[in-house]
Amino acid sequence: MEHSKEFIVPESKTTEVVKIDCDLCGEEIKRIGHNVNDVEICHTVGTDYPESYSVEKTKVDMCGKCFIEKLIPWLKSQGVLPVKKQIDW
Repeated sequence: MEHSKEFIVPESKTTEVVKIDCDLCGEEIKRIGHNVNDVEICHTVGTDYPESYSVEKTKVDMCGKCFIEKLIPWLKSQGVLPVKKQIDW
């Protein structure tokens, strides 16, 4: 037998990301079904101990097209040779 009790929970406010735009071209970065075309560029600096964590993150939102057409050519012009790997699970 299930016994129920009514609880009053105060209202809470949460924030969730509903849309991401590319910082370079302004196009919306969409995830369609199981197809992934994500770019993650993030710099993290601070301290990370088992008992505490204090960091500052700087991030860029970029679409796959801008990554391939803008960032990769710029990196190559700076002497960076990007490495491409196939990952299958």
